[in-house]
Amino acid sequence: MKRAIPLIPLLLCLPLAAHAQEPAPRTLSVSGLGEATGTPDMATLRFSATSRAATAAEALAANAQKMTAVRDRLRTLNIEPRDMQTSGLSLSPYYEQNDNGRFDRAVIAGYEAANGLTIRLRGTEGAGDVIDAAVQAGANGLDSLSFGFQNADSLQDDARRDAVRDARAKAELLAEEAGVSLGRVLTLTEAGGGGGPQPYYDGRMMRMQAEAAPTPVEAGEQAVTASVQITYELR
Repeated sequence: MKRAIPLIPLLLCLPLAAHAQEPAPRTLSVSGLGEATGTPDMATLRFSATSRAATAAEALAANAQKMTAVRDRLRTLNIEPRDMQTSGLSLSPYYEQNDNGRFDRAVIAGYEAANGLTIRLRGTEGAGDVIDAAVQAGANGLDSLSFGFQNADSLQDDARRDAVRDARAKAELLAEEAGVSLGRVLTLTEAGGGGGPQPYYDGRMMRMQAEAAPTPVEAGEQAVTASVQITYELR
């Protein structure tokens, strides 16, 4: 008696074998950079005050008095408590300097207390007035001044669109020169982005400037950037 050979399993294997032999699709990967600029509507300032005294308690008390005066003065400029934050408090001994110009850690000369206060301004026009007021009230350090946006979502989206257009333009140029055409997008990944370089104010001479004339501060424009990676199928 003859036995029939089952054909169905063999037929099912044919498409799988054919599929396994298909070449991998040709692809082109490009990166795109985008940028959108706007006028900052927020400023962040960090002031500090340093006090020295013979004892730790005296240094801390003097520093607290100084920073309280700074805080109270800034409140007269309509800066709300939620926009003020203590951003550093330290208390440490300092030492006498010997004849060789070195500090002798065996002899404590006194104690130094330092306190930092970060201010957020919802707007940039009053930054100069805030600097002058803080210095006049007793702050003896301006550690930083930076500008930014209260809400940068719209600018960030514009930068993303610009990045995608930039990547597409690069891909079209490369494909044309290679004699191929672009197919569908296989992958699209957003890389890191964010704000551009922020202006920085050097506070080493701020007391002299505050006593001489109002401190000029200009926010200018600031860029928000985006970066994408796109892989296209080639045809």
